[in-house]
Amino acid sequence: MAKPVEDSVRVSVDGVELNAATFSVDAAAGVVTLLQAPENGAAVTAGFAFDTPVRFDTDRFEVAIEAFRAGAPVSLPVIEILS
Repeated sequence: MAKPVEDSVRVSVDGVELNAATFSVDAAAGVVTLLQAPENGAAVTAGFAFDTPVRFDTDRFEVAIEAFRAGAPVSLPVIEILS
């Protein structure tokens, strides 16, 4: 969960959301840097969408034919890739 999706990061100080121009994001490192330090004791929080690399857990999967020319995967397990 250290790699936020670019342009999805939202940062707040004491519950007040900051303008995106007031902080920078290193998406590769997962680091947010405020351009101005908050007051001592201020609560800094952030939220973001993140990418989780995964791989398929099987070499094949079953498909159920539910309608003409349509199929829905019954099960397609994935495993998170931890680097």
